[in-house]
Amino acid sequence: MSGALKRVLGAMRHNSAAFAFLIAQIAFGSAVVTYALVLAVLFERQRGLAGVDLDATFSIAVEGDDLAAAPRDLAALQRLPGVRAAAWSARAPIVQRLGGDFLTGNGRKVPTWSAYGTGALAAASGFQLVAGRALADDDASANAVRPILITAALARALFDSSTAAVGQVVESPALGLRYRIVGVLGEASVVPSTDPNSANLTVHAALPPPARHAEYLVNVGPEGRAGFARAASAALRRPERFVRVEPIRDTLIREFPQRNGTLFIFAVMITLVLGVVLLGVTGMSSFLVAERLREIGVRRALGARRVDIRIWFLFENFAVTTLGLAIGAALTWLLNRTLVTRALPAAALDIRYLLLAMILFWVTGLLAASRPAARAARVAPAVASRTA
Repeated sequence: MSGALKRVLGAMRHNSAAFAFLIAQIAFGSAVVTYALVLAVLFERQRGLAGVDLDATFSIAVEGDDLAAAPRDLAALQRLPGVRAAAWSARAPIVQRLGGDFLTGNGRKVPTWSAYGTGALAAASGFQLVAGRALADDDASANAVRPILITAALARALFDSSTAAVGQVVESPALGLRYRIVGVLGEASVVPSTDPNSANLTVHAALPPPARHAEYLVNVGPEGRAGFARAASAALRRPERFVRVEPIRDTLIREFPQRNGTLFIFAVMITLVLGVVLLGVTGMSSFLVAERLREIGVRRALGARRVDIRIWFLFENFAVTTLGLAIGAALTWLLNRTLVTRALPAAALDIRYLLLAMILFWVTGLLAASRPAARAARVAPAVASRTA
């Protein structure tokens, strides 16, 4: 092994410019592919919400002239087969019309997202209560200190423990409001995890105001899901009224239609980078074979078999590729530390994507070098005397 490495180092010194170009190409290419994978997964995560069963929770939007229809709508929805919980929502998941907030408590200030709705909102969203009690419709009328639910992630951020959060009072400096935590939810979010604070959720009790437009969330058991959209539409539809019923999964697809196009762009980018590296390695390997015909002929004359010559060139390619990938990994880590975690924290580097990029480049490099290596193996010993 040490002798093979010495031969590789000797070849690199003899053709330093060619090898430097190849290593730089692999290093930059691996960094680009790694972050293309990271960003592709980030866009894929737009179609997911923590703690939500995307097929069990249905989003319903209605619009009509009856400004006080919300209580009747909820009663009609709760009577449908398989319905486990139904709630009016001031801001349905995904389509956020307001920005986030900050909560202060225990001497800490933590960014949060909020959800407002009738008492059953958490259950209708599919969130699991892990401590304390659920909200009730009556909680919406509290004035001084308002009851809220928070997620376990937010409880840990504020109080280091989810159980210790129940009964604590927190404050929203921006709104000038104080809240008492009456319950803690497990994993839950109303925005995709592409937002770094998506796990810090607060749920507030609110009553539906008179309005032409209303949104509801309904959690449905397995036995009622197949026919729920049709049944809910029939229960809510009236003359001159718009009704849309769809699982949250379909809502995510509708709200993020650019996802498929974006993933296609990243796939094309990865393919192009790998293609450029494939051509570069093939061309460089062919050049190095042509430059070293005499050396190959001498080795053949000294007894080296064709398989030995092929393995020699493939090992040389593997060593150079590994060196380029090591530099590329360092470049990727530096890019992650200095740029990505500041500009786009959700795109922080995951070692799995780095390893996947390295495997892709190892395979690409070996494929690219296989044909020049086979050509080198066919060089006859007599070439040594003809090129002397």
